[in-house]
Parts: sequence; structure tokens; C-alpha cells
Amino acid sequence: MGDTPLHPPHSQSRPLRKAAGPYPMAWVLLFTAAGVAVARYATLPAGFLAAAFAAATLMAFITYRRRIGNGYIAIALLLLGMALPALRPQPAYGPAGTNRLHEAASERIRQLHLPPDAEAVALAMAAGDQTELTPERRAPYARTGTAHVLAVSGLHVGMVFLYVNLLLGALALLHRGHLLRNAAAIAVIWLFAAAAGLSPGTIRAAVMFTALQLALATTSRYAGVNILSAAAFGMLLWRPSYLFHVGFQLSFLSVAAILLWGIPLYRRLRTP
Repeated sequence: MGDTPLHPPHSQSRPLRKAAGPYPMAWVLLFTAAGVAVARYATLPAGFLAAAFAAATLMAFITYRRRIGNGYIAIALLLLGMALPALRPQPAYGPAGTNRLHEAASERIRQLHLPPDAEAVALAMAAGDQTELTPERRAPYARTGTAHVLAVSGLHVGMVFLYVNLLLGALALLHRGHLLRNAAAIAVIWLFAAAAGLSPGTIRAAVMFTALQLALATTSRYAGVNILSAAAFGMLLWRPSYLFHVGFQLSFLSVAAILLWGIPLYRRLRTP
């Protein structure tokens, strides 16, 4: 008894995954997004940010298994977020260049010579092209509360995910056919996202359904909140100005509410 240390060795270390709880990527996203927001109002020299980021990263690496290491990791992520707008000064919406697949999808629908109202709705729902949706054409959907169907979102990507897996389900009977099915499903998801214009909500859904497809392929656990946070983090790395786009904000906040509040409530309310 007298030889037992008062503080066991394992109490001196606290890995990041334990300190961050069940949602480590949510913390990564939080600190990075905070840095992007700070950078909007406070501009610091790039050299200073680079030196500070390197110092914080080095200290985080040295003290990783100690409580103070988490603080250095948070500082490094804040500095990374502040540096991103200078490293990636791109517009907040749409692809950086011409999206030929999106233009081809819109042109293909126009070649069907549908009635004007039907063509406007088809362009919006299938290709994410809302150029022909006048206020008069939007009004009936707004009155009935169905205006969301006019924008390509996670619902549309989810339908593509479901249909592709159903249509290609027989491939699993072949030798290594499941690999072909999963690869084809992921490819089709991203082809549809590109054809629909790569809006923030579409990219978010494509990332999440890609992760779900990989989880099904590897029989791994699908951690929805971590995947959602990782998708937002990756999108901010690609284009930091997404943080201030209302489509990005609404898409991620709505899905986060479903994952953190809606699904647990549904499970509690279920009855035989």
C-alpha cells in the first residue's frame, strides 16, 4: 500500500480523443472556424501567423499527452483558421472555374423543350439551375411550404445514393463485386453533385454519403457528428469564405440539429 503512487502514471496523460469527448472533429472545426471569423476583422502579417502556427504545432507535438497539449492544439487551429483566408482567397459560392458538367446538364434539360414553368422547375430540381425561377414561379411553393424542393440538397443526394445501391446491389454476388459497387456509388454521387452545381449543401451531402458508403463497405461505425464536422472543416480548408455563406450555415446547422437533437428525440418517442 505504501508503494502505491498517489497519482498513477495514466492520470498524467490525457489524449486528445478523450479530452475532446465523442466528437473530436467538432472541436477541430470550432477552433478553425473561430480563426476564420477572427481573420475577417483582424489582419495579421502572414509571416507572424506562419511562425506562431509552427511554434504552437511544435509545442502541441511535444506536450501531446499532457493536458497543456490540448491548449496548444487549439491555438494552432485558431492560427490555421486565421491564415486560411490569405492562403485561399476564393469566392464563397460555386466552383472556382467553369463547371462544364453543370452547364451540360442544364443544356440537356433545355433541349427537352418542356413548357416554360416545367423547364424552370426541372432545371432547379435536377441541375441546381435557378436562373429561370421567377418570383411568380416560386410563389406557389412558398405558400405550400415546399420551396426547399426547388434547391438541390441532401435529399436529392440521398436519393441518388439509395437508387445506385439498389440498382447495383447484384454486383455483390460477383467476386470483389462489392468493391465495384461502392466505387461506382461514390463516383455517381460526386458526378451528380458536380452536375447540380456544387452548392455548399450538395458538397456537404456528397461528403457525408461518401463516408456512409465507405462505412458500409468496411462495416465500420458511422459517426454522423464527426463526419459532418470533418466535411465542414474540409470545405473551410478548400474555401474559407464558405463560413459566411448562408447556404453553408443553414445546411450544416440543420443537419447538426437533426443529428444532435432530432434523432435522439425520435429514438425516445418510438413505441411498439
